Amino acid sequence: MRLATSSDSGLDSSSSLYTIKLLQGLAREGRTIVCTIHQPSATVYEMFDHVYVLAEGHCVYQGSALNTVPYLRSVGLHCPAYHNAADYLLEVTNKEYGNFTKALAKAATDPSWRLGPLVPVVDRLAGGVAVATSLVCPPAYDSNHNDAIYQGHRKEVEPLTVTVEQLPVKMDQQHQQRRPSEFAKLLILMKRSNIQLYRDWTVTHLKLFVHIVCAIVIGLLFGDSGINATKSISNVASFLVHILYLWYTTLMPGVLKYPYEMNILKKESFNRWYKIRTYFVASMLTSLPVQIFFSIVYASIVYAMTYQPCELERYLMFTAVLVLNTIVADGFGLFLGTFLNEINGTFIGAIMTCFMFVFCGFLIMFSHMSDAMRGISYLSSHRYSFEALVLTAYDDSRTDLVCPKDEMYCHYVKANTILRELGVVSGNYLFNVVTLVVHFVAIKVVGFWTLKRKLRMG
Repeated sequence: MRLATSSDSGLDSSSSLYTIKLLQGLAREGRTIVCTIHQPSATVYEMFDHVYVLAEGHCVYQGSALNTVPYLRSVGLHCPAYHNAADYLLEVTNKEYGNFTKALAKAATDPSWRLGPLVPVVDRLAGGVAVATSLVCPPAYDSNHNDAIYQGHRKEVEPLTVTVEQLPVKMDQQHQQRRPSEFAKLLILMKRSNIQLYRDWTVTHLKLFVHIVCAIVIGLLFGDSGINATKSISNVASFLVHILYLWYTTLMPGVLKYPYEMNILKKESFNRWYKIRTYFVASMLTSLPVQIFFSIVYASIVYAMTYQPCELERYLMFTAVLVLNTIVADGFGLFLGTFLNEINGTFIGAIMTCFMFVFCGFLIMFSHMSDAMRGISYLSSHRYSFEALVLTAYDDSRTDLVCPKDEMYCHYVKANTILRELGVVSGNYLFNVVTLVVHFVAIKVVGFWTLKRKLRMG
């Protein structure tokens, strides 16, 4: 929406007309243009699709500019011929002909004036024929007229009969302005979000480029750890790198994004443009495909470069875990961004990530934790992501790993050896995935609650 105040202020008639034509052209392209204008000429006034006139805090007219004269006539105010309708309307609102504010405010509630130019003489429809009643119109106004004669003179107009097909606007009572459905608002918000994502190159182009570069660097760093039995611990460590990288690069943009959008969201939701849940769903449906795509690109590169098992099923399981890890991080970003400001959200997000990393079961084994600490570890989504990745690589009767010829002994040739040392239960992949889904749903629900709470407090 474009808001323009006094768009013709300080301009001559030619420049003013050009400016209004420019705004009209923007409106024809699908934009909403709202502007105030002072003493417009008849040509400029008739270019407006919708006019809203206020007097003493009341709406005294709302509708098409071309319906102004018929509207005034409907309340007994006859605009002189060859008189600027906008000037006459302002004279009426300034009470130069008496106080008609209440009468105009009542008449303005009729939605039919908000349509296109109507036939003002139509009173009734009978059998497909519109019958016009006799109208009383003043003579042409000129500077030499006698006010007494002008006020007393009346001219009777012959009754006019036209068919419905001849009417410029169909007289359909159901043809009124309707508020768009909530689904239509959802589509509009999704379209707006997609445009914003496309225009913000740091969210799309740069982030995709960084994901590709980092995936290549990490792949080169860990090399053939996925198949080399002497590098199994390094391979397990690479799983934590994948989890933390995707988590942090998804969490922080959300923490910084939502406080910035909150002021806009407060204004739009306060004006009842859409419901909060509509914005929430639109935001989620727009951001999730992008996050999922980035995760798949990253996972595909590191899976191939670290020589993980060349099996489609394991690749899909590996990618699914990293995707779930990413969308859970997106939910945490929403929660922190709507619950805290940018500084506190960044600080708490970093601390939370560190603690979740500690409780994943690699830096300290679960068997080495006290019962209380082991219980806390179940709250960490990193634990389930890490276990699922380990099971993806080493569970389901995986074939023996390769032991280099220059090594006398490889302790982790058997895949179940590393599962046993890490304390990971075999066959527990589905449980970890379902738990990640539960974490995602729970954090989204909490994020929606904090979003509504912050808007209500604001």
